[in-house]
Amino acid sequence: MKTSKIDGHTPDHSQSHNSTMDKVSTEFSHFLSDIEDLVKASTSVTGEELAQVRAKINDSISAAKASINHTSATVSSAAKKSAAVANTYAHEKPWQVIAASALVGVVFGALLARRS
Repeated sequence: MKTSKIDGHTPDHSQSHNSTMDKVSTEFSHFLSDIEDLVKASTSVTGEELAQVRAKINDSISAAKASINHTSATVSSAAKKSAAVANTYAHEKPWQVIAASALVGVVFGALLARRS
């Protein structure tokens, strides 16, 4: 199966997507761990220590927000690139797209008819 190219490059988003998801998962795990540690520590702290605990929680929240924003931007960019590739392919080969859509419709219809 031939892959579509944009600007002379073949898009390969699977590795970058997995890497981004791994980073988010790791960041989220660290965030939860920090929150758990801080909640445990906050029961026995007062005054200045409490302010430090709050500051650390706010830093963890800020880091998590930044990670989520980065991931959102990465996913959005990948979705836009995929849509551009699909659009280009549909314009270059409309009959293949029509045939594939018809085939999917026939298969889906057969499966639905079979269930009845």
